[in-house]
Amino acid sequence: MMDRNDPRLTAYALGEMDAAERAAFEKAIESDPAARAEVDAIRALGGKLAAEFAGAPAPALTDEQRASVRKAAARKRVPLAILLMPVAACLFAAVALMWDRPPPAVGAPDVRAREAELTLERSEAEEKRARDSSFAALAGGRRLNDDAESDPAGAPGFRGPNGTVPPGVRQPQSEVQSDFVPPQIKLVGVDEDAEAPLFGPATPAAPPSAGVAQVMVLDSWAKKLGEESALEVARYKEAYERLLRETESREGYDRIRENPFVRVAEEDSSTFSIDVDTASYSNVRRFLLRENRLPPPDAVRIEEMVNYFSYAYEPPAAGSPDPFRIHIEVAQCPWETSHRLARVAIKGKVIDHRERPASNLVFLVDVSGSMDQPDKLPLVQASLRLLAENLGEKDRVAIVVYAGAAGLVLPSTGDKRQVIEAIERLRAGGSTAGAAGIQLAYETAAASFLKEGTNRVILCTDGDFNVGISDDGSLTRFIEEKAKTGVFLSVLGFGTGNYQDGKMQQLADKGNGNHAYIDSILEARKVLLEEMSGTLVTIAKDVKIQVFFNPRRVAGFRLIGYENRMLRKQDFNDDTKDAGEIGAGHSVTALYELVLLGSEVPAAPPVDENPFVAKATATVDSDALFQLRLRYKEPDGDASKLLESMVRDDGKGFDGASPDFRWAGAVAAFGMALRDAKTLGLDAILEIAKGTAGDDTYRNEFLKLVETAKLLRR
Repeated sequence: MMDRNDPRLTAYALGEMDAAERAAFEKAIESDPAARAEVDAIRALGGKLAAEFAGAPAPALTDEQRASVRKAAARKRVPLAILLMPVAACLFAAVALMWDRPPPAVGAPDVRAREAELTLERSEAEEKRARDSSFAALAGGRRLNDDAESDPAGAPGFRGPNGTVPPGVRQPQSEVQSDFVPPQIKLVGVDEDAEAPLFGPATPAAPPSAGVAQVMVLDSWAKKLGEESALEVARYKEAYERLLRETESREGYDRIRENPFVRVAEEDSSTFSIDVDTASYSNVRRFLLRENRLPPPDAVRIEEMVNYFSYAYEPPAAGSPDPFRIHIEVAQCPWETSHRLARVAIKGKVIDHRERPASNLVFLVDVSGSMDQPDKLPLVQASLRLLAENLGEKDRVAIVVYAGAAGLVLPSTGDKRQVIEAIERLRAGGSTAGAAGIQLAYETAAASFLKEGTNRVILCTDGDFNVGISDDGSLTRFIEEKAKTGVFLSVLGFGTGNYQDGKMQQLADKGNGNHAYIDSILEARKVLLEEMSGTLVTIAKDVKIQVFFNPRRVAGFRLIGYENRMLRKQDFNDDTKDAGEIGAGHSVTALYELVLLGSEVPAAPPVDENPFVAKATATVDSDALFQLRLRYKEPDGDASKLLESMVRDDGKGFDGASPDFRWAGAVAAFGMALRDAKTLGLDAILEIAKGTAGDDTYRNEFLKLVETAKLLRR
C-alpha cells in the first residue's frame, strides 16, 4: 500500500508527470484504493479552494486574535514550518491546478508577465509579512474577459440569440483574447512578528473548503509528532471540523416531518402522490462512502432510498389498457413484530429503447462559477456525453447554458458529433442566472416540439440559483405552466458544498419530471443509460394513490416516507391537482405500517365515502385490510382514470415474505435509522439485506453503506 505522503500522489493529481511516469504510476495504484482516494481528494481540494476563494477579500486579525498570537508565541512549540506543511501543500495543489491551463494565444497578454506586475504592486508591508509567515490562503483569480461581449472569429455554431458567444463556451485557443490570471498569494491574518500558528481554539482564518482533506492530513501528522505537538495539531483539527460543519450548512434541504401514526377512528384514509425520484439515495451514499460522515437527517427521504432499487415486479400484460400493474403484499413488520407491514407497488410497462418515440431534448447546463469544481461541470460533461453517444437517429439535442446570462450554445440537431463537441467546449465562470436559462431552454424545446415524441429539458446544476427569478414560488409556477404545454423537466444535481436539494426536487416535481443526484459516472450510467426509457418517456402523469382502511381490522396506520407528497382526501378526485409521473419501466414502492385492532396505536370538495362504513356494505369484503384506489392520466390527457383493489392479509411472517418485500423493509429501516427514528439496529438491517441482495451490484453497494454507518456511529 502506498504511503499517503508519497510526493508522487500530488504530482500525478496535478498532471506533472510525463506519459511514461503517469502510465507506470497508474499501474502502481491500480490495486490501491487508498492511493486512488488520496489522488481524488487532492484534485477535489484544489478545485474547491479555487472556487471558494475566487475574489475573496483577506480578513484581518481581531485584537483578541493578536493577543492570542503573542501569548502563543511565548510558549514552546513545534516549529511553525512543520505544523503548516500540510496546509501549504494543499494551497500549492490549488494554485497548481489553476495554473494547469492552455497557454495564451499568440498576441494575447502574457499571463505570467501580468502576474509579475501584480507582484511588484504589493506594498513593502505585504512583502514582509509574506516572508515572515508560511501560512497563506488563496485570494482568488479572475477572467479578464468575463464581461466581454466580443465575438471571436471562427467559432461557427456557438452563438447566442443576439449573435454573441454565450457565457461558458470555451473558444479555441487561437481565438481567445486572454486567459485566466492566476490568483495572488495573500496573507490571511498574520501578525508581522508572530512565529506561532495564527489561531488556537478560536475560529481559524482557513478555507472551509479544505475541511475534509485537511482533517485527514492533520490526523496523519498528529501520529508522527510528539505528545505536546499532537495536542497543538488537535486544536487545528477541531477548528477544521467546525469549519466543515459550517460548509455543510450551505447545502439546502427541506425540513422533513415524519408521518405520525393515525387512528383509523379519526382518519380512515391516506392519500399521496407517487414519486420515482432517487436523488436522496445517491446523496446519502456520497456522505457515507465519499465523505465518511453521516448525512443530515433532512437529506434522507426514505421513499427515494426504497425506490432507488429495481424489483422483480411484473409489468402489465401485453395489450393491457393500463400503463402499469399493481402489486400488494402484507407481512409482519420487522421492527415492530406486533404490527403489520403493507407494501403497495406499481410497475410501469416496459418499452424497448429501440422502440421508444423520438426525443426532443434540451440540455440546460449551469456554467456559473460555482460549477468550476471536479465533481460538478466536468462530471456534467462526462454524463451528457454518455447520454449523447447512446441516443438514436431520430433524437435531437440542443444545448443552452447559463451563467451571467443565458445563451444558446447549440441549436437542435441530430448530429451526435456536434453535440459531443459542444459539450466538451463548455467552461465555468460567472454568476448564476438560472431563471433566464430555464426560460431560454423551454423556448428552444418549443421551437422543435415533437407532437408524437418526447419533449424534455434536462437541467444539470448544483442548484445555486442567485440571479434573476430566484424565489422558489415564481420559478415553480413558471415550470408548472410550461409542463402543461407537453415539455417536461428532469433535474440532475451535481457537486457538494452548496447543493440545493430542496429547490431542485421542487422544480422536478412541478415540471412533470424526475430528480436524480449524480455523484459519479457510474450513477450517470444508471440514470441516463440503464434507465433511459424511464428517464425520457413518461407513460402516466398525475398518479395518485388513496387507501381506505377497514376499521374492523385496522386501528391505526402510518405511511413511511412520502412526507412531501401527501395530499388531502379531496385531492384524489380533483383532476386539477398536480401529482407524480411514472416513466416506462419504472417501479414505485410505498410501505404502510399497520396497527391491527386490539393493539395500542403509538373538510372541502366532495370526498368518496369509506366502503367499509357506508350504508350499503353487502358487496364489501369485511375481512379486507384496506381498499386501494389509484388515479392516473395519460401523458397527453386531462381526465383521470380510476383503479380499485381490495387487500386481505394472509398472516405471513416477515421471514415468509418475498425477497423484494424484505429488501424494501431493510432499506426503509436503514433510512429510519439515519433519521434517528425507532427501528431495527444496523446489525439486524444488515442481516436482512445480505439475505436478499443476491448478485445485484446496487444492492451489494447498499451493504457497504450500512457497514459504513455502523463504523461512523461508533
